[in-house]
This record gives sequence, C-alpha cells and structure tokens, in this order.
Amino acid sequence: MTVFLLIFLGLSSALVLSLAYLSWGIWIRLRMRPMTLVLALFLLLVVLYSWLGLLWPLMGIFTAVWSGSLFVLFLLDLTWLLTLSAMAIYKLRHEKAPQADYIIVLGAYLRDGHRVGPVLAGRINAAMQTALAQESKPTVIFAGGQGFDESLPEGQAMRDYAGQHYEYPVNKLLAETKSRNTYQNLIYSQQMMQAPEQILIFTSDYHVLRAAFLAHRVGVKAQVYGGKTTLRVRWRGRLREYLAFLNLYQKTVIALIAGIYILSLLIDLI
Repeated sequence: MTVFLLIFLGLSSALVLSLAYLSWGIWIRLRMRPMTLVLALFLLLVVLYSWLGLLWPLMGIFTAVWSGSLFVLFLLDLTWLLTLSAMAIYKLRHEKAPQADYIIVLGAYLRDGHRVGPVLAGRINAAMQTALAQESKPTVIFAGGQGFDESLPEGQAMRDYAGQHYEYPVNKLLAETKSRNTYQNLIYSQQMMQAPEQILIFTSDYHVLRAAFLAHRVGVKAQVYGGKTTLRVRWRGRLREYLAFLNLYQKTVIALIAGIYILSLLIDLI
C-alpha cells in the first residue's frame, strides 16, 4: 500500500508542479487567468499536505483532510488521463479532411513580436497543403489580433507568410485581425464567411480538442485538424490545454473540491 501511495503521489506531484509552473508563466507574461494560478497554488498545498500525511501520522480532523486531499489528486490524475484519451480519439475520428468552402487557421504568438515561429508555421503549412490539395480551392482565413507585445496582428503575419511560401489565389487569403483569443478567432472568422457548407479549422496538434469544443460552443460546425509540433512542444501544449479546460470549468472544479473536503469531514464525524 505504501509503495502504491508513493508512486501515486510522485506522479500527482509531477502533474501539479507542471500545472503550477505553467500557470505562473501565463500570469507573469500575460497577467491572465489569476484564478487558475490560485487553483494551481492550492493544488501545490494539497500535494504537500498529502506527503505530510504519508510521512507523519495524523489524527482526527487532519486525517479527514488528508483523505480528501488524496481523492482530489486522484480526480486530477483521472481527468488528465481522460483529456489525453479524448485528444487521441478525436484525432482518430478525423484523419481525412473533406472538401471545404472555408479554412480557418487559428493564430498564435509571433516570435520576436513580428515573425511566424515554428509552431504557428506548422498550423499554416498544414492548412495550406490541405487547401492546395482540394479542387474547391477554399478561402483561407488567418485569425489573430495584435497582442500587447506584437508589432502587427497575427492574422496579417500569417497571411503574409502563406503568400510568400505558397502559390494560392491572393483573393482567397484573408486576415482576421481583431480577435484576442480562440473564442474570438472563431466568432470573427465566421462573420467573414458567406453561407459556408463545410468549414475546416487548423491549429496545433495539442490544441485540436479544445478548438473543437470552442467551435461547438460558438456554433461553428467544423472539423478541426492539427499541424505537427515537436514532442517537447506537444506535451507542454497538452498540459496547457488541460489547464485551460480547468479554467473553463473553474467554478465547477472549485465546487467539486470543496464538496470532497466537506464530505470527508462529515464521514469523519459520523
């Protein structure tokens, strides 16, 4: 039992430390998602308390809190594994891209504030190769506004990159330059379309699941595909996506954690 707990806490600690590190980086760079950072720091305390309960005997109410902490970490690990599984299943179900009227390419940060970096280039390349292979020659919309540390909108930089690297009708390369996040990418891009029948969305491989989820949320009926990234970028991206899902459902997550601790205390009192 002790060996199992050691392995469980070791894996849980690695996951929580990664989430806390990413949350801190997002907060320092963008001053975004403060509640996600608070949640990640709280999970760090949960991990520390779980190790404390394993190394030193606890009594009474402290035992109940320890049991609740272990269950919180179990649910965290479980939902992480379910997220990875959902990513893999979605990819398997959408391997071949159908003929499309429009293709949306989701933006990402520009390197040095003005250049298309490798991750963003992967999205553009995957989208343009698909567009060139299709007889319909769909209109490609490059979606992305201008970040506070960028010298031009992402959509403009992406369209320029595609025009320089691919021979494609210029009138079918459009730039959406007002959006600030994936949600707005999709909404503003949809407003630029005229009676679309089939839409494809291109992003990075690790971002496909959440992009599909957000597209469904805003009423954009589309299939989502991902440009390839390196193994390091892919796993870091998957962790960020999991963190983003926690942020999307932060009220539910907080209520669930509170419920677990309350239930643990009630069981201890009975």
